[in-house]
Amino acid sequence: MASDESTRLLEAAREDASTDEVVTWDGNDDSENPINWSPKKIWSHVAIVSLLTFMVPLGATMFAPAIQKVMDDLGSTNEMLASLTVSVYILGWALGPLLLAPLSEVQGRLAIYTASNVLYVGFTVGCALAPSVEVLVLFRFLAGAVGSTPLTIGGGTISDVVPVQRRGLALSLYMFGPILGPSVGPLAGGYLTDTLGWRWIFWTIAIVYGCLTVAQTLFMRETYPAAILERKTRHLRQTTGNSALRSALDSGLSTRHVLARAILRPAKITVKSPVNALLSLVSAPSTASRRAASGSRSWATASATWSGWPRSR
Repeated sequence: MASDESTRLLEAAREDASTDEVVTWDGNDDSENPINWSPKKIWSHVAIVSLLTFMVPLGATMFAPAIQKVMDDLGSTNEMLASLTVSVYILGWALGPLLLAPLSEVQGRLAIYTASNVLYVGFTVGCALAPSVEVLVLFRFLAGAVGSTPLTIGGGTISDVVPVQRRGLALSLYMFGPILGPSVGPLAGGYLTDTLGWRWIFWTIAIVYGCLTVAQTLFMRETYPAAILERKTRHLRQTTGNSALRSALDSGLSTRHVLARAILRPAKITVKSPVNALLSLVSAPSTASRRAASGSRSWATASATWSGWPRSR
C-alpha cells in the first residue's frame, strides 16, 4: 500500500538514495515505512491518539464545577487561585508545545508520547492528592503542559501513517476530541463532585488516561520517518562496521541546532507568511475572550457562593 503523496522528506530520501552510504527505505513497499502498515495497525494508532486527544481537553473543563468544594475543603478564599485552578491548565497547553514539538523531531514521536503520558498520569494523581490550592495549581499547570502532547503532535502522527487520500476520516476522528471533550467535561465533573467528591475527578482521569497509556505503550510504534531511518542507520553501522552510513533524512545538524530550528520555526512562519499572520491576529482576540470568559465564570461562581449571593436569578 504505497502512497502517492510526495513529501519533502521522501523526496530527499529518493534524491540521496543513489549514494551507497545513504540509508533509505527498501523500496516503495518497505514494511518499516508507516505509510505501508496494515489498516489494522494504522487505525489502532489513529484510535489511540484520538482518545488521548479527547481526554486532555476533557480534563480542562471537568474540574470547573468543583471549584467551590475545592476551596471549601482546602480552606482557601483566594479568588485568584480559584480562577487559576481552571485556567492554569490552558496555560500549560500554551507552553508545553514549545518544547515537546521540537523534542519530537529529535527523539521521535513515540518517546515523547510515552514520557508525557506517564507524567500526565503522575501529575493528575498529584492533583488528586493536593493538600493545598497552591499545590493543586502547580500540578494542574504541569498536567496541562505535558498533556498538550497529543494536541501538538497527534496530527503529525496521523499524517505519518495515513495516506493523504484517506486522511480526512482520520483527522475528523482526531478533531472530535477537542470539540467533544470540553462539552462533556462539566457534566461528568459535576456528577463526580456530587457523588464521590472533587478528588475523584482526578482519580477518574488518572485511571482512564493510565489505561490509555498502557495501550499506547503496548500497541503504538514509532511513526516519524526520520527517527525510523535514524534507528535503521544505527543498526546498520553496528552490523556492518561502516561508520560513514547516514540516514537519507538526516539534516546534518546537531541536536542543539535541530531544537533551535524547530522552536523558531513557528515564529518565522507567522512573520514571513501574511496569511498565517492574519489568521493569528484574527483568532487571538476570540481565543483570549473565550479563556477570559471561562475564568470569569469560574470566579463569579466562586465569589457568589462565598458572598452568599444566589448563583442565578
